[in-house]
Amino acid sequence: MCRQSNHRYARNKTSDETKAPRKRNKAVAERPRLRLNVWIQMMTTSRALFLLLLLLATLSCGGDDAAGIAAGTAEDATADVSTGMDTGQSLDTSPPPPSGQNVLLIIADDLGLDHAECYGATGSLASTPTIGTLCEEGVVFANAWAMPTCSPTRAAMLTGRYPLRHGVGAPSGGSQPGLPEDEQTIPRVLNAHPDLGVTHANIGKWHLSAGMNIDGDPNAFGWGHFSGIIQGVVNDYYAWTKVVDGVSEVVETYVTTALVDDAIAWLDAQDGPWVLWLALNAPHAPFHIPPPGLHSQSLPDTPGDCPLSKNATCYRAAIEAMDSEISRLLASMDADTRANTNIIYLGDNGSPGQVAQDPVTSKRAKGTLYEGGVHVPFVVHGPAVVEGGRSVDAIIDVTDVFDTVLTLAGVDVDVADLDGITIDSVSLVPYLADPAQAPLREWTLSELYASASSNDQPGRAIRDVRF
Repeated sequence: MCRQSNHRYARNKTSDETKAPRKRNKAVAERPRLRLNVWIQMMTTSRALFLLLLLLATLSCGGDDAAGIAAGTAEDATADVSTGMDTGQSLDTSPPPPSGQNVLLIIADDLGLDHAECYGATGSLASTPTIGTLCEEGVVFANAWAMPTCSPTRAAMLTGRYPLRHGVGAPSGGSQPGLPEDEQTIPRVLNAHPDLGVTHANIGKWHLSAGMNIDGDPNAFGWGHFSGIIQGVVNDYYAWTKVVDGVSEVVETYVTTALVDDAIAWLDAQDGPWVLWLALNAPHAPFHIPPPGLHSQSLPDTPGDCPLSKNATCYRAAIEAMDSEISRLLASMDADTRANTNIIYLGDNGSPGQVAQDPVTSKRAKGTLYEGGVHVPFVVHGPAVVEGGRSVDAIIDVTDVFDTVLTLAGVDVDVADLDGITIDSVSLVPYLADPAQAPLREWTLSELYASASSNDQPGRAIRDVRF
C-alpha cells in the first residue's frame, strides 16, 4: 500500500521516499539535521576565533602577512559553511514545538458533518454557540477523515497508527480485540519526557479494551488519571457505571454533566502544563432528554427516555447539552489558563443512521466507509493558531491527533524515541502556524473490520488529493 511521509524531512528525499511512514527510534534521535548544523556552526565559530587570536598575535609582532591570513581565513570559513549547505544539511525552518502550552482534546461521540453548523450543514441543527466560536476564531479542517466506528478512531488518535498496524478495526469488546498492551500512546510518550512537566488525564469514554478485569486499562496505557466509561455505551444517561482509576461506582448524574464536573475538578488541581483527553459520550445513543437548562429543543421538561418518533430532537438536545457543558468547562478556567490552552474539537465518526440528514442517508452514515460515515468535524483553537477564523482544505485524518497533541505539549516528535515503530501521524501544527502551509499528506486511510455493529461490508477507503 502507499506510505505517508513526514513533511520536515521530505525536502531531502526522492519522490518515492516521501511517501514512506517514518520509524522513530534512538538512531533517529542521534542524528537530527539541526544538531549537525549546530555542530558545523560551532566548528566554524571556533576556527574563526582561533584565527582572530592568531591575527592579533601577528599584528602585535608587526607581521606583514596579517591581512593575507585574515582574507584567506574568511574565504575558507565561507567555503566550509557553503559545503555544509550543499550537502542538504540545511537548517529546519519549521516552527519549534511550543513549550508550556496546555492541550484540551474534546471528542464528540457520533457527530458527523450533517449536524455541524460551521461546516455548512443546512438541515435541522442544534444551537452550538460555543463550538461556533471555536470555528470562528480557530482553524477549521474541511477535509478531516476518521474511521467508521468509535474504537478504531480512538485507537488511531491515541497511537498515531492505522488499524492495519494495531488491529483495532471494529468496536472493542466481545469477540473484537482491544488495543494491544505494547502500543505506544500519547501519555506514554509524555511520561518519557518528564522534563516537560506535563500532567495528563483521560476523562470520558474509553472503549479500547476487551475481556475481563479491564477497569484499570486506561491507567495501564499511561494515563495519569482516568475517570469515565470503560465500555462503549451507557444504557441510561442518568444511571451508569463510572470508573475512576480502576474503581467503579454507580452515578445518577447526567453523563455529560458528570464528565465535565470531573474535568473541572482535575483541572483545578493542576499547577503546570497539562493534556486533557475529554471523550464525551454525547450525542451517542440512547437518546435521552437532557436536563432542561442545557438545551432549547421542544421536549418534555422531565429528563428521561426520549418520546417515540423524537430521536432526532433528542439527538439535537444532546448536542446542545454538550455545547453548554463545554462552555461551562471553558468558563471554569482563569484567563491565563484559557489563553494558554489549545483546544482540539472533533467527531469520532459520522452521525448514526437513525438521525442522519441531508446530504447523508441512513445507509451511508456511521458504520460505513461512505463519506457520511468517515468525514468528521475537526477544529483547532488556541495560542498555536496564527490568523484564526480560517479553513484548511488539505486532507488530514484522525491519526494526526497523536503528533499534534505531542507537538503542542512540547515534544519534538521527529526525534522522540518511539521504540522503532511505524507512525502514520503527521503534525497539524504547521497548518496552525502558517496560513500558507502546503498540504502535508498525499492520502488518508479509513478501515472497517467485520462486526455486529457495522452497517457496511468490511474494507478500506483511501482518500487522496484528487478526490
